[in-house]
Amino acid sequence: MAGYTHLFIPGPTNIPEEVRQAMNLPMEDMRAASFPNLTLPLFEDI
Repeated sequence: MAGYTHLFIPGPTNIPEEVRQAMNLPMEDMRAASFPNLTLPLFEDI
């Protein structure tokens, strides 16, 4: 894709299985009714 800079990491990485599994989470639906419950606590201290 022209105009985009990508990060390329050479070769396989030594990521522990626990870390790899922790990254394997479903995405949050930004249109769901429960989404404000996720985001509002993030803005309380701002």
